[in-house]
Amino acid sequence: GVNTDLELLKKCIRNNIIDYLLPFSEGLDGIDNNVFNNIINGIKELNIYDYIVIDTDKVDCEGLKTSIEHSDKVMVVTTQEEIAAAKLKKFAIQIKDVDKNKIIYVCNKYREDKKNELLNNINLFYVKEYVYYDETFVNSKVADMLKHTEITKLANLFL
Repeated sequence: GVNTDLELLKKCIRNNIIDYLLPFSEGLDGIDNNVFNNIINGIKELNIYDYIVIDTDKVDCEGLKTSIEHSDKVMVVTTQEEIAAAKLKKFAIQIKDVDKNKIIYVCNKYREDKKNELLNNINLFYVKEYVYYDETFVNSKVADMLKHTEITKLANLFL
């Protein structure tokens, strides 16, 4: 029932300045797609959050496409390496029927001195923003990172 769904949700939420849902594989084992979507829709109806962030660490996890279809906006964060570009290509093919206007692709840890493998799939997705690699982020706390221009730029993509 609803109480059971909410108890499962509580196990999936973490807080580090913001509340966020754990990736499917870490927190949502045992929750089927319908339950998960009901939880997300229930959270939306409560109107207590401006944004609901769902961390999806696996491209081919069950329920990913459904979650994206139920989302208002989706930010897909990737890197420029060959493996990341291959995963993003697979993802783009999986969601080919989803409204592309709601999806924002972002390349994280971008380095101009490295080959940008994302350019090989420009016909499948367009990377809207590149967040440059910054050594100071490596051991930073979230509160410190939020003060950084690159992070502010990402936040503004949702406005």
